[in-house]
Amino acid sequence: MVDIALAPVTTLPGVGPALAITLGKLGLHIVQDLWFHLPLRYEDRTRVTAIRDLRPGDTAQVEGRVEAIERGFRFRPQLRVAINDDSQQTLLLRFFHFNKAQVDQLAVGTRLRCYGEARHGKQGLEMVHPQYRRLAGDAPVAVEDRLTPVYPTTEGLGQARLVGVIERALQRLPTDAELELIPAPLRKAHKLSSLRAALLYVHRPPPDADLASFDALRQYYVRLLGFSYPEGELRHKRSVTPDGRVGPPRPAPGGSSLLKTITKYPEIPAPALFLVSSQSPGVWAETSVDPTIKERMGAIDGFLERQAAAIREGLPGARVVKFIRANDYVYLSNEAEVLREIRAFAAGLR
Repeated sequence: MVDIALAPVTTLPGVGPALAITLGKLGLHIVQDLWFHLPLRYEDRTRVTAIRDLRPGDTAQVEGRVEAIERGFRFRPQLRVAINDDSQQTLLLRFFHFNKAQVDQLAVGTRLRCYGEARHGKQGLEMVHPQYRRLAGDAPVAVEDRLTPVYPTTEGLGQARLVGVIERALQRLPTDAELELIPAPLRKAHKLSSLRAALLYVHRPPPDADLASFDALRQYYVRLLGFSYPEGELRHKRSVTPDGRVGPPRPAPGGSSLLKTITKYPEIPAPALFLVSSQSPGVWAETSVDPTIKERMGAIDGFLERQAAAIREGLPGARVVKFIRANDYVYLSNEAEVLREIRAFAAGLR
């Protein structure tokens, strides 16, 4: 197992030196790195939705034939393609970036399968830059048999190619006995699946996978951060839909003020220990090469430094400990360090 896990990505079919360099930008150097490069989200391409059943805001897969195509140049070039399906409803596909070859492929009568978000347009529902592929003939074409993962990627590496590389790496997963780290009795006591089963599930979830319950959200944080929040905290942070699923985040009381305001706490008369942390969104953000994400992570770290400096200025005698890119529940993500600092602080009070 060690040899398989630690083998360079270039040992996988189709991964040459150039692709290996690109994968390296994501921190993917060995086969094991690909096993643990987890999806950011999933797309449901396991069914085709009739155009008449689409609602604004729905992300769905539809299928139809091109009934009209028009190129326009008002303000900016754009391509508009109208498709019609068996429900006798029309959906407009709008593209702002296209070329002549693409236009030629979308002739009237062409059968398309499209995936995207439906939204209100001037002439009804439309999808802007949907993903699509042409279908040949009239025979039914099978849909995906599992949810489609969407992975963190980098410039020059498309999803399809990255999915293919990860799939080839998963084919080299060792058996449970070779891969597992947690003893079987402990897994059974806590109702944990094997590591192999968990990896295959997260990379290849079935159509009925539980992706929206609070239990699924807790498991997501376990995979992302190595630990999870108590469910009560998650329910405090996230709203609940009428059917009990996880809803949008609740606004944090005073959250915007906390981010904008540096507090000095000069009024605390007793000895004080401050544990200040900047929250990490996860490894995907820490290793990202996206300039926007890097700038955001730097801003979070900068806020932590300013807050720590302000506390020292307001309370010169305070003990201030910084945990860079830890978590809201800093005790869970940095348990050993927190206990050490608490013991040291308490010892100084004697």
